[in-house]
Amino acid sequence: MIKFQTSQVAIVLALMAGPTMRAQNAAEPRFEVASVHPVKFSADAPVAALMSEESALPCKRGQLTVSGTLVSIRSAGVCDLIRFAYSIDNDQVFGAPVPANGAKPTDYFYTVDARAPGSAAPDQAQLRSMLQALLADRFGLKLHRESREMSFYALLPGKNGPKLTPAVDGCKPHGVMGLVSTCNQTTEQLAKLLSVYAHRRVVDMTGLSGNFDVEIPFDASGGDMGGAIVAGAQEHLGLKLESRKGPTEVIVVDHVEAPPDN
Repeated sequence: MIKFQTSQVAIVLALMAGPTMRAQNAAEPRFEVASVHPVKFSADAPVAALMSEESALPCKRGQLTVSGTLVSIRSAGVCDLIRFAYSIDNDQVFGAPVPANGAKPTDYFYTVDARAPGSAAPDQAQLRSMLQALLADRFGLKLHRESREMSFYALLPGKNGPKLTPAVDGCKPHGVMGLVSTCNQTTEQLAKLLSVYAHRRVVDMTGLSGNFDVEIPFDASGGDMGGAIVAGAQEHLGLKLESRKGPTEVIVVDHVEAPPDN
């Protein structure tokens, strides 16, 4: 997830605006300056528990925040960086290094601080181009694309039809417990959001057009917040997730290396 901060209002949306994965073009924008450092974990952190957590979620930890021209990424694995840069779901990246028994956390997770050119915040396409260039320049990333048969969820209208609220001007997300709130979303963007909580790629097959303001109440008292959010979306938005299999475009990492600490 990315947080764009504009006029003191934080707008949270998925970085994945579409399925296309583009090669870096030299004419496309690059960061003016960028620093990349290994994550400095606390010396008294329970390393065993930390490594277990990262191994289980190698492509879901990183947080990317854009505030004006400043771009900040915290605790992101290489897999996370590729996911951000190429606008894909976490299960579509293969071959990126992830923690293994005996590995040091600092070998795999990075903090990035960068500044985009110009005076305005970069749009999503510009941000992806700059991240692709950063990965190529600092990590020596080389990759290719291929199609693989994979499981996914189809996002479909529910039995009684969708119950989505058309977007209105002035909508602001509500930051309250037990509620996922987001504004001005297409159903494709909603599918991308649900994929984070469903732990599997969600593909929009609703056939709905337009933008919507979305609120998903959920009850995570059972301990599974992701499952509760998915269940809440199906109940309150009049949608359903149907498990399917089909060809999926994925990214396969051919080469990547640890960047210099600078």
